[in-house]
Amino acid sequence: MAYSSIPTEKCDVYSFGVVALETIMGKHPGDHVFGECSSSTQIELPILLKDVLDQRLSPSRLCLRDAQDVVSIAKLAFTCLQADPRLRPTMRQVSHDLRVQVPLEIMSLSAITLEQLRDVNVRKFGAFTGLELASTLHE
Repeated sequence: MAYSSIPTEKCDVYSFGVVALETIMGKHPGDHVFGECSSSTQIELPILLKDVLDQRLSPSRLCLRDAQDVVSIAKLAFTCLQADPRLRPTMRQVSHDLRVQVPLEIMSLSAITLEQLRDVNVRKFGAFTGLELASTLHE
């Protein structure tokens, strides 16, 4: 809406994405909405979902199903925040996705990055070797 001054349904979808992230982060998502500030920072230090979650949603407190729900909501929120409004889902699609969640393949909430959540093509999270999985489970 800031660019066109014309309110549309896609503005509401974007706002829903921000509110969804605020809910799971416990605060305004700030720069996470717009992506990383520099690509070199992203390469060296990817931001992990677990590091921006509200402390009440820490991986150690969640069962697998709840962790899947958090990842699904974060993924849906980032889909709603697409820069191009035409790429955002409709609120009908958002509502459907919230009611009928397709289980995502996640091994560990501790290893999912915000970049993975932003990527609309990623549906599988945390494909690790046994050693990597064991180290993330001990966090």
